[in-house]
Order: sequence, then C-alpha cells, then structure tokens
Amino acid sequence: MAVIVDIAAHPDAVAKLLAKTPVTSPLRSAAWEGMPLALRERAQWSAGLESVRAAAMLQSKLLARVSMVKEQLANGKSAWVDRSSFIGDMRQAMIAEGLSDGTSQAVTDIASRKRLGLIFDMQTQSAGEYAGWKAGQSAGALDAFPAQELVRIEDREEPRDWMSRWTGAGGDLPSGRMVALKNDPIWSAISRFGTPWPPFDYNSGMGVEDVSREDAEALGLLGPDDTVEPMQKDFNAGLEASVADLPPESVAGLKNAFGDQVQILDGKAQWQGNLIGDLYQKATTQKDFKQEIALGTATPKAIQEAAKAGINLEGWTMNMSADEIRKAWKDHGTDAARERARGQEPISKLDFEMLPAIWRDPDKVSLGEPKTLTDGTVVERRLVFEKTLLGLTRSVEWVRSENKMRLGLKTLYRWAK
Repeated sequence: MAVIVDIAAHPDAVAKLLAKTPVTSPLRSAAWEGMPLALRERAQWSAGLESVRAAAMLQSKLLARVSMVKEQLANGKSAWVDRSSFIGDMRQAMIAEGLSDGTSQAVTDIASRKRLGLIFDMQTQSAGEYAGWKAGQSAGALDAFPAQELVRIEDREEPRDWMSRWTGAGGDLPSGRMVALKNDPIWSAISRFGTPWPPFDYNSGMGVEDVSREDAEALGLLGPDDTVEPMQKDFNAGLEASVADLPPESVAGLKNAFGDQVQILDGKAQWQGNLIGDLYQKATTQKDFKQEIALGTATPKAIQEAAKAGINLEGWTMNMSADEIRKAWKDHGTDAARERARGQEPISKLDFEMLPAIWRDPDKVSLGEPKTLTDGTVVERRLVFEKTLLGLTRSVEWVRSENKMRLGLKTLYRWAK
C-alpha cells in the first residue's frame, strides 16, 4: 500500500500550495513545460491565463480547500470550498473577467467545467501526493517500503500506454512490473511535470503503491543489507539548479514571457511574488529581520492613473522592506475580529504577493489625507493605490522617501466592495 495522507489540512500539503504565487502568461501548457522546474513548482498558473484576478482567485480557493479553511461569503456566512463550489465560483469569475463567454465545454476553455474540474483535481491531488511522497522519504519508511509500483487507480476510456512510457524513459520491468526503488530517477522521468510523485500526467488515472522490502529483495531491486537513501535532498538541489546561472538567452526568454514577474537575484531566477512571500514569512516570524525588495519603476498604467489625480510618477520606484511588511501585518493582519468590525478583512501572505499587480495595474490612484504638524506644515502625503481582487478592494498606501524618487509601503488593507 502507498503512504496514505489525509489531504485535509495536512501541513505538507498546505505548505506545497502556500509556496506558490499567482503568475500570469499567455503561454500554453507545452511552453510552460519548457520552463525551469523550480519556477513551475512555485507558480500558481494555468495555460493561457493572463488575468491576475483569476490567478489570485485560483490560489486563494485551492489553498482554502487544502487548508480546510472556510471562506467568508458575501452574505456574511462561511462555507467550505469543495469541487462543485470551486468550479461554480471560478467559472463565474472567468466569465466576468471576459476570459470566456461560458458556452464552450472544451478543456482549452478556461471557464469550462471540464477545465476547472481538471485544475481542481490536479492541484489537490498533487498537494496530497507530495505530502505522501515526503512522508515516504523518512528512513523508517524507506527501510520498510523501499520501492513502489506504478499502477492504475482509475479506469480510462482510452488509457495511455504507460508500459512503453516506462521502458522508453529507461525503466526496468522486474517480473513484468513497473516497479523501482523510491529514489530511482525513473519517477521523475515518466512525469510530464518532472516531479517524482503523482499525478504523472493530466487525467492519467495512474498512481503508486508501496512495495515491501521483502518483495523488493525478491524482485532483485536491492540486497538484504542495502539501504535506500532519501531523494528529497537531491530533488531540492535539482530545483535550485534549474533556475541558477541561466544563460543570457534563457533569461531573455523568461523576461519576454513574464516581464517583471521574474527577477534574477544572486544569479537565480525567482518569481517576484515568491520573493515577497518569503520576505513576509521572515518579517512576520523574525522580529529583527531586515531586508528590502525593489519592485520596479512606475508603469505607464500607474503613471496614467496617477496623472488623473495630479500626481507625476514618472521615474518613481516602489520598494518594500521587512519593517514595513511587519507593521502593515501588525496593523491589519493579526486581529481578524477587529478588522471585520471595521468592515475589512485581515490581510494575508497572498495580499502582499499581490502588491506588484496593484503597483503595476491599479484601478485607481489618489492622494491620501495629509499628515500635518501643529503649525500646519505638511510632513507627509500618502499615495493610495486601489485594486479589486478576489471580490475585495485592496488599498495600498505608499509614502515618498525624503529626497528620493522612491515609494515605501505605508500600509495595506482590504474591504468588501
């Protein structure tokens, strides 16, 4: 039997999804598969999805499902996210975003029930199987069950030829079975996604079952005194290597496909949202942690919206520091009851990850109320950027640094429309 993991709020399954950040691009599945594995693993993406609102909603709902956290509804009630509600809510959002007219049932249509059901199934299965794979990498589990077998767990009308796929990827067939040690590279080799846990392809119906040490020895996979080393460390090293020291043409290709969503930091390609998410994690758990991230200069859209309020943002940059994140989170993220009493929602890691989208593509830019001294001297004038995401309006206040063309994060909060 395989390691059985209850996906409901399992910490490793939750961590798998929590590590993702919404990423948008017109790339189709085949092009995404050519991207570095680490970028694919940490992105919440769907083929051809260019709406940041939709990508953020995907991440929020899938995380709520795996975390087993109820969503707050517009009527003040709360409800669990299940497959049916996910499809219904995402379908409505995709149509509202103008991504589909909702009439097609093709899997290529982002709003079709078939496509949304596939997204839900793949993402939740991947999170759960990752947790099972990680549990199976312990020394005790590898000693008792050092191998696993590729088996069909669901029937398909037109099943793929997995035996040919297995042998074509270099797999052996002891006693005619698709079985190998758990640290064998065959598991990543047969996967369309490059990961050693199921699912190995879209809608494949295939899974794995553990093989006991006794059976593994009988099949000649290892001897009585052999040990199976965990592959988790090597897999993580491979993730790091996949985005490190990329040649100039690869960096140019990433920038062309994703723009400022990708940053090259210390010789490694990373999603900007992940950089912010990681900064948030450290800022909110390490009180003395110091770091700052630069998120780029004002975009034409931001400049245009700011000009409507008589603000010239040309050449200005947006930055955020660990101290600024810590303060915003303390003010609007730590006390959910207080925020809801104000008619707001507590901010989260995902809200901070969405800051670049608000900076680049605000729905509205305005000047906040001036801060003045007792003698009437204006010492601070905040810039307020607003954008509606996930049915809630995010309001981001930036403050100008003295004598510098730089905006720093003042605070962040959100409320229902």
